[in-house]
Amino acid sequence: DPDKAFFFIFEGHVTITKDSLPDTVLAILGAGSVLGEMTFLSGHPRSTHVIAEEGVTVFKVNQHTMNRLDAHLQVKILRQLTDVLIGRLEKLTNDIVQQKRIYETLTLALRGKILSSEQDVPTT
Repeated sequence: DPDKAFFFIFEGHVTITKDSLPDTVLAILGAGSVLGEMTFLSGHPRSTHVIAEEGVTVFKVNQHTMNRLDAHLQVKILRQLTDVLIGRLEKLTNDIVQQKRIYETLTLALRGKILSSEQDVPTT
């Protein structure tokens, strides 16, 4: 989408995958969700794929559409997009913390197993 639009999903759901990991589902978004907001706000190229399931209805908002809206409504939409990004960042941060805890637990368990197996080996 060359015009860097974002979309509101009115009905149905879409699956989001990463360009670099096409077989990995990053999210499934449904009615009431927004997608494409990062590209709209930053102007950076899209880095995900959206796979629409049957019966998806979206409303496309590009810069031309935004410019036609009242300034108060533009600010409200931009604040809501910011809230969406903050929510996604918070989820990502929580996921990273959880993965770090799992990594630390596994590292400690493996160190303990390696140390105990080294102690069990008889020396000659």
